[in-house]
Amino acid sequence: MAASGVEFLTVREVASLMRFSIDRISKLCREGQIAGAQKFGGSWRIHKRTFLESIGCTDEPLDFDPQPQSGRV
Repeated sequence: MAASGVEFLTVREVASLMRFSIDRISKLCREGQIAGAQKFGGSWRIHKRTFLESIGCTDEPLDFDPQPQSGRV
């Protein structure tokens, strides 16, 4: 997702990257534990570059599928 040239990740995308549940990522956002997390309306969005730098990942682009495969939890 991009707004004004700034790219954001959804909670679902971060959950997929981190292999955490969506509920867990949402909780971490509420607690201020996810770098770059901001609430827009009723949804959390995570500033992509800030988040990736916070987990030590600076190489882009990331190639991942935010939709879990069947059989994966």
